[in-house]
Amino acid sequence: HAVMRGRVEATLAWAVPAVVVACVLAVLATGEWVLAPGLIGAALGALGATVGVSAVMAVAMPYRAPQPGSNPFTAEVGSLGAGLAAQVVSSFASAAIAPLVTVPFVLGVIVHPAWAGVSAVTGPVLGVAAVVLAVRVSGTLYDSRSGRLLGAVA
Repeated sequence: HAVMRGRVEATLAWAVPAVVVACVLAVLATGEWVLAPGLIGAALGALGATVGVSAVMAVAMPYRAPQPGSNPFTAEVGSLGAGLAAQVVSSFASAAIAPLVTVPFVLGVIVHPAWAGVSAVTGPVLGVAAVVLAVRVSGTLYDSRSGRLLGAVA
């Protein structure tokens, strides 16, 4: 669990500030300050959900990547299919989770700004829940598969 928590925390340490800055810049450009909390909430929820999916997928469907310093466009024999499968599964999982955090914000834009307030609360709560659950699941998978994982990516 510590390995997966460390990986997730390392990502969130730079991604959370980057997402908040991007949201503030978007609101600054549009002038829709009433939607700012909802946008930030939805974006943080989406970040948490997708980081969670990535954490689980990194352990459930690992695949080889090019070595540091080598050509990033090269692929080892057999790794292309595994990489493609992992990306497709993680895309579908992210697409299934995204509406949970984005629909309240969309309703805030289309129906009434009060929905953006719902998004401001539910987005971060669901994002944190997704990260916590993903760290537990991926940590358990990592502990049970560590030897096979090393063999799969080595």
